[in-house]
Amino acid sequence: MALEALADPGWARGAIMRIAEELGVHREALRTWVRKAQAAGEDALSLSADRDARLA
Repeated sequence: MALEALADPGWARGAIMRIAEELGVHREALRTWVRKAQAAGEDALSLSADRDARLA
């Protein structure tokens, strides 16, 4: 969710704060998770494809 929002220029500004609030987690915790995912080479497209495969 956060990686997808950050990848979209229209939603990127303030995305971490909005999503953290929606999920009920601290924004710095979410920011840390996003950075770890990015460091692992994950991006919004690979996560969406993985999620779609699990739901199918």
